[in-house]
Amino acid sequence: VTNTSPQTATPVVIYVQPTSAPAPARYAGLFYAYHFWSPPSIDGGWDDWGGTAYSASYVTYGASQWTGEADLSSTFRVGWDSSYLYIAAKVRDDQYAQHATGQDLYLGDSLEILLDSDLFNDFYTAALNYDDYQMGISPGYGDTNGTKEAVVWFPKGGNGTRSGVRIASMSFDGGYRVEAAIPWGDLGVSPYAGQQLGFVFSVSDNDDTSQNVQQSMVSSVSGRKLTNPNTWGELILSY
Repeated sequence: VTNTSPQTATPVVIYVQPTSAPAPARYAGLFYAYHFWSPPSIDGGWDDWGGTAYSASYVTYGASQWTGEADLSSTFRVGWDSSYLYIAAKVRDDQYAQHATGQDLYLGDSLEILLDSDLFNDFYTAALNYDDYQMGISPGYGDTNGTKEAVVWFPKGGNGTRSGVRIASMSFDGGYRVEAAIPWGDLGVSPYAGQQLGFVFSVSDNDDTSQNVQQSMVSSVSGRKLTNPNTWGELILSY
């Protein structure tokens, strides 16, 4: 801020130090969460959503078993309010197979969210720590009409099923849709507009209905590595 003293007519420069600087931008992938003034209906669609539909179709696991976009690809939207992080996904998947539960649900068709809840303070840390979260969401046991489930794998001290996550899903010809409302407390976040979070959205695929196995995964960032948050993208809570 520049001001001029009436006695000397000499410019006086006042520097204002912000209380906290934003984290540097991550270039692996930048995503914006749409702010909901009224919460969306958790029904498996996204007709009541605003914001951008992003692609999550980089093959980050099981490339040798991935046969193309019809086998596994996805688009997703992200939203938020003071209570929840909202995820809506449209997944192209020519064979639905989910017969795993609990800590094993990634061995079937499922969603995964990676979130760094304290991006500013450990931006350059290339290892998981207590503020990094890995959550899986099952669209339904057996089919999308089946029991839905959310589980946290990391941080280790807080892993387990998350019964407060609201999930809805529906099938369509060649795939399925999912909506989820995740309580911020399950992700260690107190949200505010402009907040920056480390973030990756991924989808796992199993086409073998006779066994539980993770055959492939597609993600929102091409270099996604679970154990290195520096490879994750960035989510900004927007207004």
